[in-house]
Amino acid sequence: MVDRSRRWLTGRWFDVRMGTDTSGTPADRGIDHQELEHQPSDLRKIRRALRELRPGPDDVVIDYGAGLGRMMLVLARDVRVRRIIGVEHQAELYQRAQRNIDAARPKLRCKDVSIEQADARKYKLPDDVTVVYFYNPFREPTLREVMERIVESLRRVPRKLTIVYNNPPAWSSAVAEYGFERQMIEQRLHFYHWMSGTGT
Repeated sequence: MVDRSRRWLTGRWFDVRMGTDTSGTPADRGIDHQELEHQPSDLRKIRRALRELRPGPDDVVIDYGAGLGRMMLVLARDVRVRRIIGVEHQAELYQRAQRNIDAARPKLRCKDVSIEQADARKYKLPDDVTVVYFYNPFREPTLREVMERIVESLRRVPRKLTIVYNNPPAWSSAVAEYGFERQMIEQRLHFYHWMSGTGT
C-alpha cells in the first residue's frame, strides 16, 4: 500500500511539473479481451531502465500500449533520442496521450514524439526502431502476434534491437522463442536483446 501511494505521488508530481495527466485511468474500460487494463509505468522503473539501457541520439524507441504517454514523456524529457513512437489501441487513451504530448512538448529534449491509434497485432514496426518498450500491455496470444511483426522488421532490416519488458508476466518468456536473449535487470524488469544476424 505504501509503495503504491509512493508511485502515485511521484507520478502526480511529474504531471504537475510537466503540465500533463499521466496518472489517471480511462472512463471507458471496454477494452479488447487481449489487452490488459491501463496502468501507468512506475517512474522509478522507467529511470532504472534508462540508466541501464543508455539510449542515444541514433535510437528510435516505440512504446506498445502507450496509455497516457508517461514513458514516452519521461524518455523525451530526459534523453535526446532520434524519435519516440507510441502505439495505443484505446481511443480515449490515445486522445489523452496526444494532449499530454502537446502540453509537454516545449519541455522535451526529443522533439520528434508521436502517438498512433492502432491495433498492435496489425501494426507494421518501422524498420529503424532499436528499442521496444512493453509495460505488460498484452496477453500471450497478442504478444506472440506482436513479436511476429517485430521479427519481420528485423528480417527486412537486420540491426540491434532491445525489448524492455517492465513488469513482465509469466508469458513474457515467449519473447525468447523469437531469437532474443534475456537479461534480468531486476526481478520485474527484463531486457531482451536481438543481435543482427541472429534469431529464428
